[in-house]
Amino acid sequence: MRALAAVLIIGLVSSCLVAQGPAQSYDDETWDSASATNNKWAYWDTSYGTFPHHHHPMDWFGGGGSGGTGHVSAPLAEMDAAPIHTVSAYWAAYPGEDMETIGFPYIDLRIAAAAISVEIKGAHSPTTPPVDLGGGQVRFFIGYYDTKNTPDPNDDKQAFFCTKGTFDVGNNLWDETTVVLGGDNDWHTIVKDEDLGKDTMPTDLYDGPQQWGFTIYPVPLGSIPSGGTLGFDEFHLVPEPTTLALMGLGCLLARKRRRA
Repeated sequence: MRALAAVLIIGLVSSCLVAQGPAQSYDDETWDSASATNNKWAYWDTSYGTFPHHHHPMDWFGGGGSGGTGHVSAPLAEMDAAPIHTVSAYWAAYPGEDMETIGFPYIDLRIAAAAISVEIKGAHSPTTPPVDLGGGQVRFFIGYYDTKNTPDPNDDKQAFFCTKGTFDVGNNLWDETTVVLGGDNDWHTIVKDEDLGKDTMPTDLYDGPQQWGFTIYPVPLGSIPSGGTLGFDEFHLVPEPTTLALMGLGCLLARKRRRA
C-alpha cells in the first residue's frame, strides 16, 4: 500500500511539473526602494487627474515595512468603486500608475499550483480611523478589457475575476497570507461583458492578464470602504508546497506570521 501511495504521489508531482509553464517575468515586489516598479503601484480614485487617468499613485514609504524596509499604502477614504461594477469592486492596489501609456507589467500565472503571497497591514492611528472595508474582503484579481479603439466606455468589452480566497488584513500588524490560485472554480466572476470569447475563464488569462492586483470585493450596495489605510509589502508569486497542491485545497489560506 505504501509503495502504491508513493507511486501515486510521484505521478501527481510529475504531472504538476509537466504542466508548469515558463517562469513569471514580473519580479517579486518588496517596495524597498523608490526606483524601478517599487513605487509605481496605484489605486482607483476618480477624483485624481482627468479621465482616463484615475490611477492615483500609492504612497511609498522608505521604512516601516514588514521587514523594516519600504512599503506602499493607500487611504481607503479616497478610493472609488471601479466603473465596471460600481457597487462591488474597488481596485485597492495594482501595478500600473501610468497604465494608459505603459501598460501593466506582464505576469505569468502558469506555474503549477501558483499562489499569491503578500503582507497587508490595516494601519490606523489616533488620527486615522480603524480599517473599514465596507463589508468587502481583499482578494487578488485578474482581467482584461478592449476599448475597440474608441473613447466611448459603452464600447468596452471586459472580463474580470477575483479569487474566492481572501487576504487577512492585520490590525496595525503586518499579516502574511498565501492564496492558492488553483483552477477556474477558485475564482469569482466580477464582470463578463464581451462580444468575443464569451467563454473566457480565469485560466485563459494565466499567460498574461491585461490587469491584475488586489481588489476589495464584494462591497454591499450602499456601503463603501471608508476608514484607515491598507499597506502592502512583500508581494510574491510562488509555487505552493506540493502537499497543498495534492490535497486540492484550491483556495486554502495559509497564514504564516503576523508582526508589527
